[in-house]
Amino acid sequence: MTPKKTGGYRMCVDYRKLNSVTTVDAYPMPTIDAILSSLRGAQVFSSLDLRSGYWQLMVHPDDVEKTAFACTDGLFQFRVLPFGVINGPSSFQRLMSTVLGDLIGRKCYVYLDDIVCFSTSIDQHLQDLEEIFTKLQRAGLTANVAKCRFGCSEMVYLGHVITPGGIKPDPDKVDAVNSYPVPVNVKQLERFLGMNAWFHKFIPNFSTVAEPLHNLRRKHTTWDWSEDCQVAFSTLKQLLTSDPVLGYPDGDLPFSVHTDASDVGLGAVLQQGQGSEVRTIAYASRALNSAERRYSTTERECLAMVWAMEKWRPYLEGRKCRVFTDHQALCWLFRKSKQTPRLARWVLRLQDFKFNVVYRPGTLNNVPDALSRIPESTSVVGVIQTPQEPNKGTTNPTLPVADLPSEPQPDHAEPQVNHNHDRCATSNCREPQDDVVDLIYCDDCKHWFHQPCVNIQPQRAAQINRYSCPACRRRHWANRKETEWTNQTATPQADQGFLSHQQLVQGQTQDPSLMPIIRFLQHGDLPGDPAEASRLEKSVDAYRLHGDVLLHYASSSWPVVVPSALKHAVLFKCHSAPSAGHLGRSKTIARIRRHNLWWDGLTKDVRGFVRACDVCKKTKPHFQKPAGLMLSTTSTRPWEIVAVDIMGPLPRSYAGHEFLLVAVDHYTKWTEVFPLKAATGKVIACTIARQLFSRFGAPKTLLSDNGSQFTSRALESICSRWGGGVQQVFITPFHPQSNWVERVNRNLKAMMRAFVGDDHRSWDIHTAEFAFELNTAKHETTGVEPSVLMLGQKICTPMTNSLPSPAHHVNHTPAETTAEFASYCQEARQKRKKYYDRHWRPANIVVGEHVMLRTHPQSNAQKHFCAKLAPLWKGPYILKERLTPVNLKIADVLLPDKNIVVHVDQVKPCCP
Repeated sequence: MTPKKTGGYRMCVDYRKLNSVTTVDAYPMPTIDAILSSLRGAQVFSSLDLRSGYWQLMVHPDDVEKTAFACTDGLFQFRVLPFGVINGPSSFQRLMSTVLGDLIGRKCYVYLDDIVCFSTSIDQHLQDLEEIFTKLQRAGLTANVAKCRFGCSEMVYLGHVITPGGIKPDPDKVDAVNSYPVPVNVKQLERFLGMNAWFHKFIPNFSTVAEPLHNLRRKHTTWDWSEDCQVAFSTLKQLLTSDPVLGYPDGDLPFSVHTDASDVGLGAVLQQGQGSEVRTIAYASRALNSAERRYSTTERECLAMVWAMEKWRPYLEGRKCRVFTDHQALCWLFRKSKQTPRLARWVLRLQDFKFNVVYRPGTLNNVPDALSRIPESTSVVGVIQTPQEPNKGTTNPTLPVADLPSEPQPDHAEPQVNHNHDRCATSNCREPQDDVVDLIYCDDCKHWFHQPCVNIQPQRAAQINRYSCPACRRRHWANRKETEWTNQTATPQADQGFLSHQQLVQGQTQDPSLMPIIRFLQHGDLPGDPAEASRLEKSVDAYRLHGDVLLHYASSSWPVVVPSALKHAVLFKCHSAPSAGHLGRSKTIARIRRHNLWWDGLTKDVRGFVRACDVCKKTKPHFQKPAGLMLSTTSTRPWEIVAVDIMGPLPRSYAGHEFLLVAVDHYTKWTEVFPLKAATGKVIACTIARQLFSRFGAPKTLLSDNGSQFTSRALESICSRWGGGVQQVFITPFHPQSNWVERVNRNLKAMMRAFVGDDHRSWDIHTAEFAFELNTAKHETTGVEPSVLMLGQKICTPMTNSLPSPAHHVNHTPAETTAEFASYCQEARQKRKKYYDRHWRPANIVVGEHVMLRTHPQSNAQKHFCAKLAPLWKGPYILKERLTPVNLKIADVLLPDKNIVVHVDQVKPCCP
């Protein structure tokens, strides 16, 4: 049992299984919109509601048992039409259509059991009611007197209020929407949107306004009631309570369609001139799907036109109408011989309609519910029909004003300037007669001019809602008073937090680039230079004075023009101040616009200021690939270049060792490891001399990092005494990739982890075995074992003697082995370089350029120093010399004699 609105209960049965096997009756149901739009001219209304309408229709005896249902009191069957059966509405609608017959459409309409009777007078209404009652009586149908209303001039029918003047939403339903609380979950939001969807025809741009709310209903979307959602929620309530009234269409008068498209939806308004006013017949809107949002602007605007025309086809088909759009390209869409396939298909779909496309600037077309207030003198730049020669002092003959009634002027209409022009603005120009698309209509003197002759851009003129010839513009600005702006939308002011009114006025009046504009707006004075005067006339329409402050039109608003003397202060406040946070270029520009400020070249100036910001240079991370492609080291014989490194400190072993000295021969990849109890300069020097130089001889080059153990005097002394002097080479700081020992260290650490288990003090027990394994394993770079290249033969392993030897085993000489692996080694180097260079980029820094050096801070709790909060870069430094393609010699610009060598990935350009 479900409660009724008027009290009592309605019996409902769950007939889902019965409905699933029932053949559906496809009798057409009348649409509510079609009923409401057909009530034009009616002055008196009555509504009739049948008493338990469904129960006045009998069920066929053969089908009674199909309606059976069980309850606690037993098993029952319906002999009358029950609620819930799938064919109930269509069967009852067929009954009512049969009973009322020819009265429907002339004197009444019926939607199920709701009948509305409409008449032009009370006497006629009484006769119409008598005919309706007679037909109901003959059919044996009875009405519920308590729910009937008679002789009303305004009444609620099908959820709408119908009046002689038009259609309004039901106040009770509006109150329900207004009292609806802010949703806290998706179900409550869907309930609110469902209530509003009933009134979508009364709400301009319903889909666009509700877009943030619909986004919350998408799958896999986290509930986040943002500020945009709250604005959309409040706007829908406000639009619905603005007492919208939709007019009834008149089939004898032409219609006008206003269309618009945004990034998220389409909007349209159907209007008609009736008498002395323009009545809105219907609003329509819908959201764009993901594919349509990728359309070009022209395609979206054309889609809005096609969608609106087809939606209102019953009103527009076979009648002449005008379609207003703020997209000028649609005006000559039908003239183009070559179009995109999508536009060509849409043009074919529009050929069923007779219409003219009229361009109306976006600022006059963006609020559908205010279109009735648009002045009739709106400039027309293009139409579909081929125009005739426009008459002087009249509007375009292809758009006759008599077709539609004149529209009222807005409260902020511009003052008219009365003077005549006999010819176009250029004295040697012939009278305009060829193509109206190239014409400009002056809103002041009411004459047509060629667009090139008046030196005005249509887009710029559209921004200020008017077109003017040069003479009218000069007189217009000369006669303008401050009070003429008071009736317009409130002019936004600049943020006074760091710029005072006096500073702005003084800076603007002293700015050489702004003074000509201010003089022209105040007095109509043009510069003496013809070129400067021409440039000023082309751009001045985008400026205006509010009091004594110069404003400029940008992004649908009028921001304050910042003079050159105050630009640096604005940039500092919007980028370098604590409230700005040294954010990037785009956020700095957005912050300046948020303060309602503008100047010519704003983006360029912000880019230069942010790039030159010293704090940003030192604190912002560098997100590019590291610089420096691979530069391979080459050697021609064993033990020519030896690299050494220290691993540790490690846990003190049972033998007292804490460090591991690792040495690798570049040519053969032969590896030596030595556990050490200390890693001082003397210990390292003695170990290298006794374990490396004494056993294998002195190498030509000894490569190491910049650790104090390798830069000590002890090691320097040993290197100078062996072999006529061993050259010590140090890798660049903070670039361990230059030392190939690091790769061996990684292998050794993996071996240690595999054998130490939980006893980390046993790491040095198997170090000799680890070196043995590395020296007897095939190396990926050389393709052979390091022992073969170092010793000229393979070393016997523990399994060598336990396995049978090949019958014909040939030992290669060292020379033969060296020749075999040379090409293989070169190929391996090329492969490694190709893989390495994929993650790096070339270094494009030239000598003499200023660079920033990367810092490597370390946290210190005692000094309350955190590395994460320290600057990432320091400098600037100057590049003095490129030692190699990847090693640079740089010096601090304040200490040019103190040189340091760094890898190229440790620097970045000072001004990227």
